Amino acid sequence: LLTLRGAQCIGSGYHIPSIRGEGRTVCTNHAWGSAFRAYGAPQSEFASEVLMDMLAEKLNMDPLDLRLKMSYRKGLTTPRARFRIPSPCRKCLKNKTQI
Repeated sequence: LLTLRGAQCIGSGYHIPSIRGEGRTVCTNHAWGSAFRAYGAPQSEFASEVLMDMLAEKLNMDPLDLRLKMSYRKGLTTPRARFRIPSPCRKCLKNKTQI
């Protein structure tokens, strides 16, 4: 379940038309139990943000500028061809100098 949720959420905050990921599910002998609220989303979101920082560094670009450039704008679709509303974070990123 975690692998499925991670695949659905990875890169979800950014418009990345050619996104591709790989996930692996393994069985263990440990009993598991956890709250199912946002199950998988925080883990994949953390990985996405770390990758955005790494990409910004390779591009010699400010990480917040890269996030602004890649955030959803009106009319863009997700990798699963769903329309997204413009990201509310765009306004925050545009005003980053005020922070």
